[in-house]
Amino acid sequence: MLVAFMGATAVCVIALVAIALAFWQGAGADTPVLLYPMLRRQSEEAARIAIGSGSRSFALAVKQCVRCDCTAQCRAWLESGRRQGFEAFCANSGYVSRLHSLISLAREGRWT
Repeated sequence: MLVAFMGATAVCVIALVAIALAFWQGAGADTPVLLYPMLRRQSEEAARIAIGSGSRSFALAVKQCVRCDCTAQCRAWLESGRRQGFEAFCANSGYVSRLHSLISLAREGRWT
């Protein structure tokens, strides 16, 4: 139980650090980080793994999201409720697709 609590705490700390770094590098209220809701749209598991990984890839994806000029398109896509279609405008579409592929492989038991 203690290990699970510590793991959840670590995930939260990593997420907060990534978001804090994004704000520190010039993001503000007018430049939201829409990556997390986008990942949640794909699956809760995708969002949890991305944030929990603490990887450089996730940090770069957050940075790209903050600097993206397609915020209006992203918001419209999120409001639409669709899972597909972000590939046309999202600078992180490759990252999201790779993450989704890794999750699919893990579910099939072909990647551990």
